[in-house]
Amino acid sequence: MRYKLLSSVAAAAFLLSGCLSYKHYEHSEKVGSDPVTVTMKVINNTDQDFTVNCSWCVDAKDQTTTVKAGATYTLQSNTHDASGTVFTVHPLPPKSIAQPDPSEGTFQMTYGYWNGAAHVTCDDVCNNSNPTEKTHYEGCNWIFDAEFSGGKGVNSTVTFTTKPYSN
Repeated sequence: MRYKLLSSVAAAAFLLSGCLSYKHYEHSEKVGSDPVTVTMKVINNTDQDFTVNCSWCVDAKDQTTTVKAGATYTLQSNTHDASGTVFTVHPLPPKSIAQPDPSEGTFQMTYGYWNGAAHVTCDDVCNNSNPTEKTHYEGCNWIFDAEFSGGKGVNSTVTFTTKPYSN
């Protein structure tokens, strides 16, 4: 009987100390966000709203945002992973084109993180962004231009414009 009582008291004390320890940990542990490692300021200088996406944004996967015509939006990522993130922009054709081909464009920049810094692993040319002056197909009737100011680094600014095209 004495053994059962002693065992019960010991088990209760152990359980209580575990609960108190867990509560202390739960309230004293502060989890913060990693700092931003990559940014791309997107300027929509077209006549249509378009979407932008980042495969890893700030503490969130696969986020898509609409950027209004004439507006600016900054894509941000705080990835600290070698596989990094991909920033994708989907410019739309000029409104003046009745039957656009293709129905939307695709622009991509790919980034990775290693040795304590972010790096461009594949730029818009490497990612075959299109339709552009250089990358399009026969029958394409519009193109976009992605003009970088200050280079294609991990913190860049890109202005998008569109225009009719015939080859």
